[in-house]
Amino acid sequence: MPISKKRKSDNDATSASSPPNAPPSFNDAVKVVAGVAGLMIAIFTLLSILLPTSPIQPIGALVIGLILTVILVWMSKWTWATALVTWLGMGVLLITVYLIVSRQATVIGAVVDRNNRPVVDLVLVLRDSSGVPHEVATDENGNFEIRNVPEGKYTISANGQLLSSGNIPSGWKRILDHVIVLPALVQEPTPTAVVLVSSTETPTPPASHPTTTSTSSPSAAETPAATPTPTGVFTQPDNGIRDPSPDLSKLPVVSRTMSVEWSYPSSPNMDVQFYRSGQLIKKYSNVTSGEVSLEWAPPGAIEIKLWVPGTATPLDSISVNVASPQSCAEAKFIMPDGIRDSDPDSSELLAVPDTTRIEWMPSNCKMALDFFRHAQLIVRINDAMSGEVGLKEGLSGLTGQTEIKIWVAGASAPSDSIQINVVEP
Repeated sequence: MPISKKRKSDNDATSASSPPNAPPSFNDAVKVVAGVAGLMIAIFTLLSILLPTSPIQPIGALVIGLILTVILVWMSKWTWATALVTWLGMGVLLITVYLIVSRQATVIGAVVDRNNRPVVDLVLVLRDSSGVPHEVATDENGNFEIRNVPEGKYTISANGQLLSSGNIPSGWKRILDHVIVLPALVQEPTPTAVVLVSSTETPTPPASHPTTTSTSSPSAAETPAATPTPTGVFTQPDNGIRDPSPDLSKLPVVSRTMSVEWSYPSSPNMDVQFYRSGQLIKKYSNVTSGEVSLEWAPPGAIEIKLWVPGTATPLDSISVNVASPQSCAEAKFIMPDGIRDSDPDSSELLAVPDTTRIEWMPSNCKMALDFFRHAQLIVRINDAMSGEVGLKEGLSGLTGQTEIKIWVAGASAPSDSIQINVVEP
């Protein structure tokens, strides 16, 4: 056979055994599938960072993945069957992941009173990070469930009282469980949120004053509580409400610089106690009229009680709304409630769950936070914003009696200081 014919036969045989459009081998197909799947996942992940909870995440990944798939088929790197199966499979997977991570949270918990009894039919308002309110009522066991809560900061209040605040984590952190379980929320009697009203119950007063059964029980010699202005008692603030359950809208706003004055000739020296949401927050013993002011007080409603030293019943009790501080140097804690005495009786300290966030007003002030145990500074957090730091973070899991101070940078004295008893929920 001539040489030229033999070469032609060899070329024909080679062409027959290796057609130009032959499908890729199994290993090549696996590499292409892995490449396309990896690219779609990378695009989805990038979009989830740039546009969290946006439907552009799966749509963008699907569109770019489809374009790449068509290009690979056109280049004969892929068959249509392999291309469609891979693209559809990754599409279903990414859409499923998106639906899981973008689902909103469900917040569940229970509300109890100070005696750990369930609070029934209490209307709760959860305000999400966008300010949208979600309302729900507690059931016969005090339990509640609030659905469709987006990620971000939230607050829960009832009748104006701030019961809880926190942060709903992102969907990626809730991918296994979208339910947020809160510790039991404690509702104080006749509470408020930013403007806190006085309680209808009285916590244990100092040793010199046995427990009373009403926050505004007048003595027998006084005019009944229904009378707006008893004689021989508070003269300033002179517009306070003498009602154990005052209407929030009717609480008079009083200046922070106002002094507390009274008229009671038979006892020039009196004991004065301040309560917020039923919690004792400050007390003065054997002071004269006008000696005490409201500069130290947290903003919102407080109840002021006047006692004759050594007696068992307050002589007078009024509720007022203390004006909000206007500067960071005057910032005051609004959460948690705490006693503002340097050396309080441990029995007077309010038990506060370590899950509580620390908040103050004005809320736009960056402050330094100091945490003290046994008068020893253990942690300082600089440039903190209201609601940004929790007790567990600040105390690194420690519990017990704790003093917390907030400072303006460079100030010589703290803007506010409270003592609380930190407990595990």
